[in-house]
Amino acid sequence: MGAQGSVDRSGSAIVAITPPANDASTSHRPSLSDINGVLLHYEDLVSVLGYFSEIISEYAAEKGLCILIDGRRMPPKALKNVLRASQQAFYHQIRMAIIVQPEKFLHQQKINLDLILEGYEFRTVLVSLHKLSKYIDISQLPENFGGTFAYDAEQWCDEREKIETMMTDLSNLQQDLIQSNGRLQISPEDATIVAGKRLVADLKKSENVHYNVAAKGLKKKIDEIEHLASLPQKEAELSKLNAENEERCRMLEEHAEGVNRLLDWIEGPGEKWLLTLHEIGENKDEARQLVKEHQQLALKSKMDLFS
Repeated sequence: MGAQGSVDRSGSAIVAITPPANDASTSHRPSLSDINGVLLHYEDLVSVLGYFSEIISEYAAEKGLCILIDGRRMPPKALKNVLRASQQAFYHQIRMAIIVQPEKFLHQQKINLDLILEGYEFRTVLVSLHKLSKYIDISQLPENFGGTFAYDAEQWCDEREKIETMMTDLSNLQQDLIQSNGRLQISPEDATIVAGKRLVADLKKSENVHYNVAAKGLKKKIDEIEHLASLPQKEAELSKLNAENEERCRMLEEHAEGVNRLLDWIEGPGEKWLLTLHEIGENKDEARQLVKEHQQLALKSKMDLFS
């Protein structure tokens, strides 16, 4: 069982569910891929599917999910558990459930009856293995369903561990920034940021839907951190801009005051001065006296204007 990262012909992400192999000689470390017995334990199945729902929720909300179930050797009871658990875990995200029909005819009939009676909230299709290509391209079909899409459950778990560890590190860094109130400085060369960007770049190289979703989530977190880290500098730039604006306002106010003083002068001393400009005096002494008065009035007007 796994969310391999392939899609059906409609673009919906595929979650493939297969019965566990009964090979006692196979042993590996416990992981999400180790679900032996889960299919018959409803709560465990819901828990595993719920995890898949969390990591693909953003993509599923837009494109929906396709649940691909290998029912060839799956007991009808287990299949019923899978469908009910899928409905609970993924809620309205499921667009369609494709069931590879059991090998036994009686099981086929029982499953058909269960599908009718249960009335699931999503479309269910019971098909033979060779007709799967109608719904899923061979290149997107997992190998155990006859396709060519390679999927290594252990590798997938390792990648998910890297992604979640990185998301935790980034979240901790973001929290430290918030709590520092601008005292903590984060440079573009910060080890966590650099490692996060490198992981995002690696994930984007893959055509795997789940890796692309994870890359978007990590990039969003990195962008949030870089925005927080830039706030002190932006606040300093804003403070400088405010100071410049205040200086401009002060200069405009002084200019307005100067204009008002000029208007007052024109309406007062200036007007009086203009009225005397036509007087030239009846003799040389009067003319000199008028020139002297004009000079004194001009000097006083300038002092009144710029005082």
